[in-house]
Amino acid sequence: MDLMDYSLTADVDTEYAKLFATQTPFTRSGVEFTNGDSENLDAFRQRGGKLIIFHGAADLAFSIHDVAAYYDRLRARYGDAQTADTARAFFVPGMAHCAGGNATDQFDAVGAVIGWVEAGRAPDVLIATAGAGTDWPGRTRPLCPYPQEAVYKGSGSLEDAENFACR
Repeated sequence: MDLMDYSLTADVDTEYAKLFATQTPFTRSGVEFTNGDSENLDAFRQRGGKLIIFHGAADLAFSIHDVAAYYDRLRARYGDAQTADTARAFFVPGMAHCAGGNATDQFDAVGAVIGWVEAGRAPDVLIATAGAGTDWPGRTRPLCPYPQEAVYKGSGSLEDAENFACR
């Protein structure tokens, strides 16, 4: 069976069930050990841990709504201020799984977390750039920490991040 045939004929319920299946010698399902969905970050927080989550809004593998729900559970557990002191989520419009898509998907999340951990500079915005393979190469946009989003200020070039604010 080729990939096209599989994609047109596979039973979604059967394939979904495989994510939770176990069989000897594998006593834990793939979902059980790959999904990091515990909102208990107590030990991580006590050690001064900082977490940046970024997610493409056009990711076909994982839903942006699941990431938002996880972050909302963190906020329910720790409150807005303590959550923001430990974790920030940034959603990238148009970005596919980890990168790509017609999006401003080039940004430095590693540099942002290093600045947060080593210098105490929590990232209030990540500036992202669209690459050469997009409809608007060179466009910049602010990536805002969830639940904020970038809103055009009403004047200036639509291609420049400085003309947007996180709200």
